[in-house]
Amino acid sequence: MTSFQKAGEECWGVAFNENLFDRFSEIEKWICKDIDDYIGLGHMSNFVGKDNFQYIIGKFVELDAPVPEKMYAENTSPGTVAKIWIEADNLNDIIDFGYFICSEAIEKTGYKIDHENFYWCDIYTYDRYCTPLEKGQKVILDYLLPVIKEKIG
Repeated sequence: MTSFQKAGEECWGVAFNENLFDRFSEIEKWICKDIDDYIGLGHMSNFVGKDNFQYIIGKFVELDAPVPEKMYAENTSPGTVAKIWIEADNLNDIIDFGYFICSEAIEKTGYKIDHENFYWCDIYTYDRYCTPLEKGQKVILDYLLPVIKEKIG
């Protein structure tokens, strides 16, 4: 469990220090191929209020993928998912306004956020996040979250 303010240090800092990303090679052949190449994702769920939640760093894998020792599996609910990307000068600008931007974008499509099956994934792609960050350029963070078709009337 963490918060938006602490996730970077408490989760990503620990992941880098403990070489989590090297361990992803153990699940490489089961990683879903329908997402652009990415270093990892942050899966947020089990929210308590708006700023306390479970945060898991990982990758999407096929349903039958084995779970390596000292790793954890979290299933996402089946359904429709919105993919939204946000560009900014730095990660904090994205985090500060991400939910608002995603909510507003989804509302314009005739869908709404599926709060019953809610999770929030931030995906750190190499091309849109890692490489621009290294070059001091604007970064793009991809988000995935469940949506349902808005009922009219």
